[in-house]
Amino acid sequence: MQGWPQGVSAARFQKRNLEGSLERSLVRSDSARKSRSLVTLQRPRVLLVGKSEMWASPLCKIIERVGAEIAFVPPASATAECILHGSYMIVLLDSCVSSEQRKNLTRNLLGSGTSLFYVYPVETGCWWLPALSFGEDCHGAPGFRSREFLDELDRILQCRIKAERR
Repeated sequence: MQGWPQGVSAARFQKRNLEGSLERSLVRSDSARKSRSLVTLQRPRVLLVGKSEMWASPLCKIIERVGAEIAFVPPASATAECILHGSYMIVLLDSCVSSEQRKNLTRNLLGSGTSLFYVYPVETGCWWLPALSFGEDCHGAPGFRSREFLDELDRILQCRIKAERR
């Protein structure tokens, strides 16, 4: 099975990943300044999985505000190999992703450091349910209403950025 999104050639997928790697900025941390060595910081990468990009527009504002990279793939292309190869720190699954696929992704991403959430539609909105938190299984943890999830997503992204700077 391919590790890149369906309909995208391996060369094009690798080129996109290489371009993302080249966009990393070099900064000097306090300790690096003393030793004159450079530290490479990577922008957090977020993968949105769904049939269209429409469902994710409120999320994109938060993700873009903190400077994270966003990628979209259809459910058929969302594999653990694709997620790990793309170095995605956060994966957000639309309700069109089957429960079987959610379970497989969760199982295959355990220990990876990836955070994975899926949306669960309810009568007047939705709940965001955590499956993995920084690679740890967290099924059964409390979910988030839409507005709460935007704050949680912001918190996770900020936490990732701070951790990268250390």
